[in-house]
Amino acid sequence: MKPHHVLILAALLVLGGGMYAAFSAPPEASKVTAIVIPSVIALVFLVFAALNFKKQSRGMITAAVVACVMFTALIAFPAFRRTMGMTHYPDASKAWTEAATKDTTLVPRATADRAIRKAFFKELGSPDHDQTYLVVSLWFITGVCAMSGLTLLFQRPASRKKSDYAARA
Repeated sequence: MKPHHVLILAALLVLGGGMYAAFSAPPEASKVTAIVIPSVIALVFLVFAALNFKKQSRGMITAAVVACVMFTALIAFPAFRRTMGMTHYPDASKAWTEAATKDTTLVPRATADRAIRKAFFKELGSPDHDQTYLVVSLWFITGVCAMSGLTLLFQRPASRKKSDYAARA
């Protein structure tokens, strides 16, 4: 595969991961972020693909590899943080259900004022809704960026030696 093919495929996969997150997000989640961040990453990949389409330069492919590594790190950190937060979610959700059955006024107040629910879950070190969709999407995008960077790294054109130039003359 040529470098621009790798970058176009990576852009499409990143957009797919963002669309998955946006369409599977619950109503209380922010769907805009799930669209914007993958779109920016895909746009950067498409710019590099366009720059590498006509002429594959070693420097441009190196820059694309650096961008892939940067996006891998930028997405992996929130993915790891969300994964750790989700370890507490089942217990927090169970505690919320138990608190709601004991205090019948809690649920109507929490639906009217989301801050009550958020504060309850935050106190237990958990997000206030199931973020499995987001964790899956973030790790998928991280994997796509990492694999794209590795693929591009092994496809970099070899540098020319002085003997190659002498043979051409």
